[in-house]
Amino acid sequence: MSGYDLRSLNVIASASGARPGADRNRYTSKLIADQQARTIADVLNNDASARVGWSLAAGSGYLEFSMRRFLVNSSDLTFNGLAGVTPIAGFPPESLERIEALKGPSAMLNGASLHGSLGGAINAVPKRALDTPVTQLTATYDSRSQLGTHIDFGRRFGDAKEFGMRFNGVYRNGGTPLDRQCALALDYRGERFRMSVDLGYHDQTRDQPLNKMSVRPGFSIPAPPAPGSNFQQPWGYMGITDRYGIVRAEYGLAPSWTVFAAIGRRTSQSETLDSISSLINARGDIAQTFA
Repeated sequence: MSGYDLRSLNVIASASGARPGADRNRYTSKLIADQQARTIADVLNNDASARVGWSLAAGSGYLEFSMRRFLVNSSDLTFNGLAGVTPIAGFPPESLERIEALKGPSAMLNGASLHGSLGGAINAVPKRALDTPVTQLTATYDSRSQLGTHIDFGRRFGDAKEFGMRFNGVYRNGGTPLDRQCALALDYRGERFRMSVDLGYHDQTRDQPLNKMSVRPGFSIPAPPAPGSNFQQPWGYMGITDRYGIVRAEYGLAPSWTVFAAIGRRTSQSETLDSISSLINARGDIAQTFA
C-alpha cells in the first residue's frame, strides 16, 4: 500500500446513558411466592427479553435459557456468585431470597462462563435468617391432582443475633413429576467477619416423560391426539438427584475494602429410560427407540 502512512486509528462512539449495554433485573422472594413459581424458568418468564425452553442440547432435556436471543446454558447459573454448583434439573426457587438476571456482557463481573454463554448471567441468592423469627407452612394444589407442601423456618441466636439458621423444605407428588427439595442456610455475622454455609438437596422423578416427536416424510399429518394423552411407555422414567453446598467467608478490612473466599461442590446422579419417537404414517402409528 505505497502512498499510505497508517499510524493510528481513532474510533469515536456515543451511547445514551439511559440504555447501557447491560442491565439487571431482580426478582424477590415475594414475587416468587405471589406467582407460585416452581422453577427459575417461571420467574424469568416475567422478562420479555428472556426465553426458557427444554432442550436436548442442554443435556438430557434440561432447561436452557436465552437472553436477547443469545444462549445462557442452565449449567452456567451461579449460586450466591459461585458457578458450577446449581442443580442441573432446575433450581427450585422456594429457598431463594432473590434471582438476579444480568442481560448483556458479564465476563468482567463473573469471569468467563463454564459453557460460553453470551446472553448474560443468572444468579440465585439464598435466603438468610431474619432478625424476626420466620415460621411459614404453605399447602399447594395443582392440576392433575398434584399436592404439595412447603415449610420455611428461620431463627437467629446469640446476644447480638450473630448466628442464623434458615430451613426450606418442599415436597410435591401427584399426576405430575415427583419433586423433593430441602435447603439449609447457616450464617454468622460479626462486626468484621461474616461466614455462611449453604447446603441443598433436590430430587426430581418423572414417570412416563413425554419428549418431542419427529415426523417422517411421505404422508399427511393425522389429527392430533387428545389433550393430556401420553404415548410414552408406562415404564419410562427420568430421575435426577442433586446435592450441593457452599462455604463462604468475608472479612472487612476497611469501610470500602472487603476480602472474601468461597468454595462449593455439587454431585448429580441421573437415571433415565426414555424414548425418541417418530410418527411413521397417516394412521398415527409411532416408532420408538429407547435409551
